[in-house]
Order: sequence, then C-alpha cells, then structure tokens
Amino acid sequence: MNMDDATPLQQRIPAHWDGLSASERKLAHLLMQPGFSLTGFQAAELAALAEVSRACTARFFQKIGYEGFHQARRLERDLSGNSPLERTPAAGKPPAKGRRRAADAPRGAQAWQEHTRAQKEQLDDLHGAVGATQIDAAVGLLFKAPRVYVLGLRASHVLATYAQALWLQLRHDVHLLGDAAARPSELLSQVRPGDLLVAFDFRRRSSQLLPLMRAAARREARQLLVSDTAISDAVKLADASLCCPNPRHYLFDSHIAAFSLIHFVSTQIAARYPQQVRRRLADIEDLHNQLADIEGPRGAASTRT
Repeated sequence: MNMDDATPLQQRIPAHWDGLSASERKLAHLLMQPGFSLTGFQAAELAALAEVSRACTARFFQKIGYEGFHQARRLERDLSGNSPLERTPAAGKPPAKGRRRAADAPRGAQAWQEHTRAQKEQLDDLHGAVGATQIDAAVGLLFKAPRVYVLGLRASHVLATYAQALWLQLRHDVHLLGDAAARPSELLSQVRPGDLLVAFDFRRRSSQLLPLMRAAARREARQLLVSDTAISDAVKLADASLCCPNPRHYLFDSHIAAFSLIHFVSTQIAARYPQQVRRRLADIEDLHNQLADIEGPRGAASTRT
C-alpha cells in the first residue's frame, strides 16, 4: 500500500499489520496505545521501552512506509497535533509542512462545501471499516446482556451519552458509567458477570479508560469497544470492537462516523428484536401519556385519549 507523508502512524500500522513480525507487533502495540507519541523519544529509547532490538525498530519503520525512525518522528511532529491549540498556528508563525495557515483557510461557501465533502468521505470510509458481521455481533451483545453500562471519557463522553439515550429506549437497564458526579467506582461496583460494558475510546484519550476496562474484566463483564483505532490495549481487552474512521480535521475532530454507527446499531436492534422493542416503546409511550411531558403535533402536551 502506498503511503504519502501525510498518512499518520495510526493509519500505517493497521495497513501493514499482517506483514509485521511478533517483535515488530510489540512495538506496534506500544505506538498504538492511547495518548502515546513517539515524538519525544530517541530510537534506542523506543526500542528499550518496547523490549525489542534497535534493528527490529529500524525494520519496523521501514516496513510501514518510512525511510526510517527519524523520518517517522519528523513527520509525526509536522502533522497536526492532538489538541485544538496545536492545530491553531500562533500569530506570525508559519504553519508546519502539510498544514494550512488559519488565515488561509477557506471561508464562506467554499469552507462549507469542503466541510460537507469531508463529512461524506468519513461516512463512506465507515462503510469500509465496519462490516455487517461486526455490527450483528454488537447488536447481539447489546440486547442479550442482563445490563449494559456505557462509558466514554473526554471527547468520547458525548458519544456515550447519545448511545445510552437511544439504547435505553430499546431495552431496560442501560446505564451511563460516568455521570456528572464522577462516580465511576460506585457505578462500576454494580457490574456483574455477564453484563456488558460498552466503551467509547476516541482521541484525545483519557488515561483512566484502561483501568476501568480492566476492572470490568475482573468482574467478568463482556466488553464492546467503539474506537478510532484498530490496534490498542483497549482493543485487546474487548470481546468485540468497532473501528470508526476519525480523520484529523482542522481544530476539532469530527465524530460523525461514530454518531452514524450508534444510530445504525440502534435501528438494527429494533429490527432484530421487534416484539421486545415494541413492548418497551409502548411502556415508555404510556408513561409519556400519563405525564403529558411530550408536545403533540400542534404544540400541546400529548394526553391519553
């Protein structure tokens, strides 16, 4: 597979995974860990950290399309950073190679056209990244588990909140594992064997996700991971994983693919288990009618007729 300089490390490694040796995969696992960056390391330090030889490290970077370690580190430094601050050039500072100066960014109609094009491409990439078999497996896990706990930290929290809001309409016992009071330990203590933890793991990542997933594993919970990387320690912990494309957009990442995947999985739950879902929705509608908390078609609160 041809790679240009703008292809980030996190996309190169999965593309070359099948051709990596066992030692090279050890290094790959290190580099794909949430929040890890090679930009602050020397080649010898990286080799020692991964417990592989320097020769293995040199071969690894060549196999994934670089001239060597130094080019990989330089290009990773040149690519847009992980934070919004790093993606915003300072006043008077020339943009890094491959980056657009903020003042030169398109505006108005052109900017809107480029934005919508990029969003459509992201959805197209989602179709290729996640297969129907993977979605079917996720649907089964979500509906058959006694209880479902949904976890998302930092940028992933809004995805977890959206997922929990949809899935709670389709089945009982869907809990957000990370509420406004920040009580993950208390909430995690309720997890029992056979329950399902759904973890959302998108950059910028929290260092607390892996400890929480490991704690859920010790409690014998099954785990479904929705992430923007196909290779990480979180992927290894999960029973099943769904990898969403998350290309670097200017300033902020776009999670349109993840939102779309959550929505589609929800519709597939309803399609596969129509009787159970209909009973659940009917019970909810009955409560809406009792409480008159939903506006009717003309703006008036709905009431039982």
